[in-house]
Amino acid sequence: MPTEGVVIVDLAFELVAWDRGAGAILHDFGGSLIHGDAQLPAEVRELLSARSHADLASLILHLNIGGLEYSCRIFLVEPVIGSIQQTMFAIHLRREASVGDSVNEVAEEYHLTDREREALGGVSLGLTTQALAKRMNISSNTVNAFLRLIMIKMGVTTRTAVVGKVLAQNGAAASRDVRTLRGGG
Repeated sequence: MPTEGVVIVDLAFELVAWDRGAGAILHDFGGSLIHGDAQLPAEVRELLSARSHADLASLILHLNIGGLEYSCRIFLVEPVIGSIQQTMFAIHLRREASVGDSVNEVAEEYHLTDREREALGGVSLGLTTQALAKRMNISSNTVNAFLRLIMIKMGVTTRTAVVGKVLAQNGAAASRDVRTLRGGG
């Protein structure tokens, strides 16, 4: 799934143009992108139409599209050539990196079991051993056993280092997204 895209809409929030990334994102969100019948998803139209045009020009919305979080930044676009008469909005959609995605990537990289992955997710959220034990419906000793196994597989010796690997993965994912957007590898 694309991580970014741009949509151009008129002042009535009718679709004027979109790039491939935005087209795929909006299609997954239930938007109709068939030429001649193209429109934004109803939820997005409602969010936009509930605000004044002046408020929209500096607004960043957060949307959940297909279970993924996206930031939605709106720009007021003024025409500069005579053939385009109307002011429009450019809507930039960008997928937000999530801790869950990073936990899953780290779990794959280090071949963690499902329960180890669950423990890693809890530690990454900052849960204590007791809170994680309650969440996983196991004893604190079992949580500690999972954490020791995770540390051995990751080659680290502290919970902080485990979380550091997840954060490093999150940063690497964001860096890959930027390189991809710039045309790099």
